[in-house]
Amino acid sequence: MHDKEQKRKKRFLIIALFLMVWILLPLCVVATYTWLSISKTPKVSDMEMTINSGTGLELAWSVNAPEEEWGQQLNFTDAVTNDPILLPVTRSQQDDCFYAARFGADGRIIDVGTALSDDKDANGRDGYYVKFTLYARTDENVRVQLKDGSVTADGNGLGGTYVIGTPVWDAEETRHADAGRGAQYATRVGLRVTPLDTDGAPRGASEFYVYEPNADRHNGAQTGFVDTPSVSGAPHLTARERLIRQTAFTWRESTPVEHDVLAWEAGAFEDEATLFTLDAQEKVQLDVYVWLEGNDADCVNAFGSEAALLTANLQFEALPKGSSGLVPIP
Repeated sequence: MHDKEQKRKKRFLIIALFLMVWILLPLCVVATYTWLSISKTPKVSDMEMTINSGTGLELAWSVNAPEEEWGQQLNFTDAVTNDPILLPVTRSQQDDCFYAARFGADGRIIDVGTALSDDKDANGRDGYYVKFTLYARTDENVRVQLKDGSVTADGNGLGGTYVIGTPVWDAEETRHADAGRGAQYATRVGLRVTPLDTDGAPRGASEFYVYEPNADRHNGAQTGFVDTPSVSGAPHLTARERLIRQTAFTWRESTPVEHDVLAWEAGAFEDEATLFTLDAQEKVQLDVYVWLEGNDADCVNAFGSEAALLTANLQFEALPKGSSGLVPIP
């Protein structure tokens, strides 16, 4: 009788252990993702972005756009019209695609490492990231780079390239609040650069660059750059020669506090920001991706409990082709 009881208990323990392993295994797999939680709240539900260039480079939404549609400023809402939401994803350089953990209606993880596609997973309220395509052309021989950030002479306006949490006036507190809620520290912008021939067809291999704004800040504190690991097992999210890091844009209240006044300090690129070179009459295709990097240590639920708001600007700077680029800061 005692032996039977022992066997029954042993059988019960084996079954219990099997069930525990079966339940915990998906969680062990997804634990490599920073956004592990029983919640699907991390998101950015509103973003403003402007794309512009200086003299020497013209932009358009179509490679064969009529002359009047080529200019020096685009608004991404003209290409992305359905108020997309950013949800945590990560990009594999090795596989050249984005991956996400999928959640069910109750917020539980139902799938891990799901490969995403631009057609079904970008630019929608049920999507994961933003993707749009623009084209650039030149009448000169130029080297094109991202233009570094800048602040207007009065300190209350921004220029250049940046991603910030939108400052929002809080009338009750009589001060501005960071409506980005920290999402700006986990946001990435990818730029796939494809050279085109005179017929608008690709004439060479594409290069994918990752622009990492606010690279020296984590949870708002200036703690220095921390590498984001790749889901493919590499120590870096992308090859270092194609990573463009920028220190954070910061703001503070004026004294006394004013509704429409903030004092800004611009961030600076820490890497070479050149994207491509063009000869006169050549064109290039630029596929732009904006995502919330799930493997970034700053991708947390804190900014998902309310809508996070971001303001972004991409500015391309065309310089004479023979001019030297930025010297990387070690």
